Amino acid sequence: MSAIALENSVQQENGKQQETILRYQAAADFLGLPIGSLYFAVHAKTIPHYRCGPRTVLFRKSELAAWLAKRAVPVVGGAR
Repeated sequence: MSAIALENSVQQENGKQQETILRYQAAADFLGLPIGSLYFAVHAKTIPHYRCGPRTVLFRKSELAAWLAKRAVPVVGGAR
């Protein structure tokens, strides 16, 4: 399955904003994580996701971006 097939634009209720929905491989690529790490994060429930069946897991790109931003490490000191 291609990356284009893995990303679906879903129309929001307000009719103006679109949300990108990702499956495992596209989400792992977006986050820069190995897919095994993403599987573990879903299993441990440490990453925002939606389970749509026993094997179907979906991610909202905006929620993944927010999740990633919350884990930013502040820079201490300056470059030499």
